[in-house]
Amino acid sequence: MAAGLAVLPLVIMGDLPGHEIERPPAVVVLGGLVTSTLLSLFVTPPLRQTTQAGRRAYGSGVSSGCGWSRVLTGVPQLWGNGREMGG
Repeated sequence: MAAGLAVLPLVIMGDLPGHEIERPPAVVVLGGLVTSTLLSLFVTPPLRQTTQAGRRAYGSGVSSGCGWSRVLTGVPQLWGNGREMGG
């Protein structure tokens, strides 16, 4: 939000003398921020629901929890707890 507000004056008043070089990157930054925000809000949630519904329908056996919970619960299996080495 702060980055968008910071480049907004350059986008609006970029036609002033001396701002010819600053306006195109400001437009790109502002467009990227708007695009990524819209994608995060309106594309990612339905896409996630679609993929999760497909996993449940086909019974892939993958947990439908968030990715971090799978990563964090997988840590003991990755490194072990020392009992495998006779500890």
